[in-house]
Amino acid sequence: RALHIAVVGQSDQPDPRLAVIDYVELGRVPHAGLRGRSEERDIVVDALRRTGLLSLLGRSIGSLSGGERQRAQLARAIAQEPKILFLDEPTNHLDPRARAQLLELVAGFGMTVIAVLHDLTLVAPFA
Repeated sequence: RALHIAVVGQSDQPDPRLAVIDYVELGRVPHAGLRGRSEERDIVVDALRRTGLLSLLGRSIGSLSGGERQRAQLARAIAQEPKILFLDEPTNHLDPRARAQLLELVAGFGMTVIAVLHDLTLVAPFA
C-alpha cells in the first residue's frame, strides 16, 4: 500500500535529532531497491525543493518551526511518490499565511489529495 498511498497526519513525532534530508528519505522506504542510490537522492532533493526546504536539508527536525515541520512531512510524502495523498488537518497549528501557502503547494502536486479540513474557508478555493 505504501507504494500507492501516503499519509500526513496531524502530529508526526520523529526523533528531533534527525536531519531534514534523512527524515524526507524515509518516504523512499517503500521503494527500497527499486532504483539506484543517486536516483533515490534526486527524488528526495526534488521533494525538498518543491516544499521550499532545500536550504534546510542539514538542519535537525527539532530545530524547525511548526510550518517548516509540516512542509517536511509533505516532502516525505512527496518523496514517497504516491498516487493518493491523505492529509489530516494539514493546516493545524499554522498561521493564516502558512495555511494558504501549504494548501497552494498541495494543489500543485498533480496527485489525488484527500484532506480533512475543519476550516471551510480554506476549502472554497479548491472546490
